[in-house]
Amino acid sequence: MTLGTGETTDLTPFEGVRARIQAVSHEFPDEILIALNDRDPAHHDIHRLNITTGEKSLVMEHEGFDFTTDDEYNVRFAERLTSGGGKEILKATEAGGWEPFMEIAMEDSYTTAITGFDKTGTILHMTDSRDRNTVAFINAGNLEWGGKMNDDLIDGVNWTVQEGIADPDQVAIMGGSYGGYATLWGMTNTPDTFACGVDLVGISNLTSFIELMPPYIKQDSMELIATRIGDPRTEEGRAFLAERSPLSYADQIKKPLQISQGANDPRVRKEESDQIVQAMQDANIPVTYLLYTDEGHGFERPENRQLFFAVAEAFLAEHLGGRYELIGDDFEGSSLTVPVGAEEVPGLAEALSE
Repeated sequence: MTLGTGETTDLTPFEGVRARIQAVSHEFPDEILIALNDRDPAHHDIHRLNITTGEKSLVMEHEGFDFTTDDEYNVRFAERLTSGGGKEILKATEAGGWEPFMEIAMEDSYTTAITGFDKTGTILHMTDSRDRNTVAFINAGNLEWGGKMNDDLIDGVNWTVQEGIADPDQVAIMGGSYGGYATLWGMTNTPDTFACGVDLVGISNLTSFIELMPPYIKQDSMELIATRIGDPRTEEGRAFLAERSPLSYADQIKKPLQISQGANDPRVRKEESDQIVQAMQDANIPVTYLLYTDEGHGFERPENRQLFFAVAEAFLAEHLGGRYELIGDDFEGSSLTVPVGAEEVPGLAEALSE
């Protein structure tokens, strides 16, 4: 973006390609490192990109590894998932090869990772859960989506009610990504606990969620997915995933639900929201579906983010009580469409019609 004019330039105008920033360094104010999966959808190669001219050059091809770079844009470490769901970290050698640096068991793979270098490039920073009790907490959630993880949420609600903090008739559930899944599960499987729910890019069907994962996530992560969520490769695993999918219980929803989705979400695909909205419509259950046509996994554009909270505030006020600010001109610059249920949110249908 040109700050003086507000003009934006797409530096990675590639159809069907995911681009992410690998590194930004004060040493190179006109250049950044980016990762692109234009060569292979499953792998992101590292490129050096001039943000003024748009020229890019290949730094390192991804051959099953993710990379850690320093402020000089040198590739210093590489890591990959092992067949058992753990991680292997390799260190770059002066000869241009790689040598083993660290192996991390599956139990610690979420909580042990390189976080970067200090400014001298000689000290490596990491988070490390090995031989610590942190890992026990993380692994307690294995195969507990919709199980003990939901029990923890209900315990939290019950505690706030018992302590006089919350009115049992005025508790909402709201979350994004896994939190969106938890919202849908809470609304379908503990429907009397919550007065309403707000789901943001939530997973409704664990089987389709895994099947539709982009290759750069799924290809090397299946053992980890099977351990954490469930295994779609076996009949027993598929039955378990269906049992823990909110979609299977959509007809049990009793309370108002607002669902928000980015149309371009590569992680939790639009189909996840489409499915449960359709199931609710088939069961004649009201639902409000907010679809942002230019967003992905979460909302990046300030106009969309502001409107999401404006609509959520009106929705929550309608069902929990309390004040809210009229939606008004919050639609300005937003990509929001409302395929279903605009009339369920105060002022939303009116704002759409203006």
